[in-house]
Amino acid sequence: MPRHVRGVACALLGVLLLATAASTPAVTTAAAAVRAAEVLGAESDAKVTLGSLLADLVDPMRPVRGRDGEFTAWLETSRNPAASDPANRAAWFANDDRDHFARLEERNGRREWVLCDVEGPGAVVRIWTAMEEAHAATKLRIYLDGETEPRIEANFHDLLVGRSNFAFPIAMATAPGDPLRMPGRAAGALSLMPIPFAKRFIATLDRAPGYWQITGRRYPAGTNVESMPRDFAVRDRAAIERAAAAMLAPTAAPPAISSQPASGARIGDTAPPDGSFASLSPATVLSLERLGPELIEQLTIVVEDFGPARDDGSRDQTSEDAIEARVRLLRGLWLECAFDGEQCVRVPVGHFFGLGDCMPPVADRMRSARVLSDGSLVLVSRFAMPCLERASIAIRNTGPSAAKVRIECVSRALVPSDPSEPRIFHATFREDLAVPCQETIDWPVVRLEGSGEVVGTTLAITNPHAFWHGEGDEKIQVDSDPLQRQLGTGTEDLIGCAWGYPRALSSDAVSVAPRTSDDRKTFEGRTTASRLRYLDGIPFTRSLAFDLEWVPPARFDRPAGLAATTFWYARAGKAKAIVETVASATGATDANPLPGSLRRREGWVEAEDAAVVGLAEGLAFEVQAIGLIFPDEDWSGGRSLFVLFRRPGDWIRLEVPCPGIADGSEVRVLARCAGAPDYGSVRFSVQGRAAGGVVSLRRDRVMALEPIDLGVHRVSSGKIVVEITAEDAAGITGRRLAGVDCFKIERAR
Repeated sequence: MPRHVRGVACALLGVLLLATAASTPAVTTAAAAVRAAEVLGAESDAKVTLGSLLADLVDPMRPVRGRDGEFTAWLETSRNPAASDPANRAAWFANDDRDHFARLEERNGRREWVLCDVEGPGAVVRIWTAMEEAHAATKLRIYLDGETEPRIEANFHDLLVGRSNFAFPIAMATAPGDPLRMPGRAAGALSLMPIPFAKRFIATLDRAPGYWQITGRRYPAGTNVESMPRDFAVRDRAAIERAAAAMLAPTAAPPAISSQPASGARIGDTAPPDGSFASLSPATVLSLERLGPELIEQLTIVVEDFGPARDDGSRDQTSEDAIEARVRLLRGLWLECAFDGEQCVRVPVGHFFGLGDCMPPVADRMRSARVLSDGSLVLVSRFAMPCLERASIAIRNTGPSAAKVRIECVSRALVPSDPSEPRIFHATFREDLAVPCQETIDWPVVRLEGSGEVVGTTLAITNPHAFWHGEGDEKIQVDSDPLQRQLGTGTEDLIGCAWGYPRALSSDAVSVAPRTSDDRKTFEGRTTASRLRYLDGIPFTRSLAFDLEWVPPARFDRPAGLAATTFWYARAGKAKAIVETVASATGATDANPLPGSLRRREGWVEAEDAAVVGLAEGLAFEVQAIGLIFPDEDWSGGRSLFVLFRRPGDWIRLEVPCPGIADGSEVRVLARCAGAPDYGSVRFSVQGRAAGGVVSLRRDRVMALEPIDLGVHRVSSGKIVVEITAEDAAGITGRRLAGVDCFKIERAR
């Protein structure tokens, strides 16, 4: 995205600027498809259908089973077409990435802006846009296989946020509204709905397109691909619903810590009792050995006493000093994994699980990080990790103080239906604590040699500059093949957000750990954002070079910190990372101190800080930066817990901590909620008992409501359990929403 819209001073002006549309020829031709087939080798007789792609979308074993040459990846974007030659520095770093398209043509008596025209066989697997007000009524039309009538015709925004035939959350909004552009509405939208095509794919809009990206797969010539049917919403309804349900699952609380003991865990020569925490002093390692053939389906790391205790015994989770202490503790712990004798993972624990140097909670389908009410940090990975002979999982304490850690595994034996030579999981970490902000550069994220597939990236930026979030385009070169070059439109667009990053986001493929500030115009401090790739993985057969453009809008004297964790799969011994880790285990948090804490209501507990310990199947929730979207209301901390109820009876259960209050004490519980036109009615229960009756959250405008008295209850295990159930979930959108700002737990008089 253009850097002139990034600064606070220039933001309003940036809304008014329009880039000049440019026409470029279709970049993928029949000759390109032939070239792709030559690169890939033998043709495949496996049939590719919408159903098979949806199954692969939610199958964690897909990259394990992947075959070299199965497909290549392509990316078409609104990027300035002049920015294509690295030798031409001025053009290569040009940042005019808006409104570009392939061509303008007349179709059926109307003008249509052609975004891309791609020869098959192939499949589109990701569509992203920055949702601008000007495009609210724009129609997207998708033509397949040379047909003159579109297979898909829908409102562009509705389709990409899951309000049309692309089901939520396969298509969803990925950022809250930007008050400068779309007050109260989503600012980014992302669809992962696969669109297979046998011969040709054309996407058009009925006006100049703004910012957009379309990602796809190119299959070898002769691959049997069944194009997406016109009636896919009906014919493939069951497959779509199964995929949507599987994608929603990670928004629930992570599964309970496995009852399977981590037998064989050792600190040097000392074996802690099964299931207990090991006290890791500095420079020691807790390791766990597993014998193959085996597949580790879930890896859980638990860190006890995550943060200093107050004098009264309660945990201080919010002060700046407490946060910095937890950052240092977590940064000192490194995850190291070896599979079949090959060192495959060496990453700081926080970066591996999508936190970077930020604080929980955050989650995507493959990872989650949250703090329990007892102060334990639970980190869960669902990446499939196979080994044929032996796996070694280790936590190394490189920090200055001791840490109490436990490792848990859920695994199964490899069976005959699993690949005989599975792809092995890898994670590569690279960091620079002093990235210069004097000029535009290409910063190397990762270099890989051999064959395999990249399946995700976590970027962690420590920024000393309030009005710039670390903007730049991804530049990915695969196998030195110009047909496989991917050139993006912005760092947040690579992730799947827009106009910077939201305060926090947990979703299937995109996550943002809670940032320092709620203000989307202020990016000072730490931002950690992740994109996981499912069908949009990037395979490589010889090499992969991934750079991130670094485009400061002005010359800054203070450097920034930038770290990247790349997740990838490759068969044992078939690939290696050649950009080695450039990182220090300590001192990473000292380069750019954080600004002060956000103002919260004295004596209240933030709803978004409560532990989510249960929810109805398929229910989604997120932390919403409501204070930025509606700044005139008196919110606590500027954030709320935003719940997307789908039907009456949907429920979400929270553990609200009661610091400094002894178990058995009677307390009065108050809940402070948000009201809005699309909010419904809810019922509360506290400690398993109905409380407060039916409460309507529906109002004519978005507003902070008066506190709701939920009665007197007894504290148990240092917490109060509050359950919220949808009473009214029917509405224009097919669901009713709810927002909870904070709770007050006060001693009963």
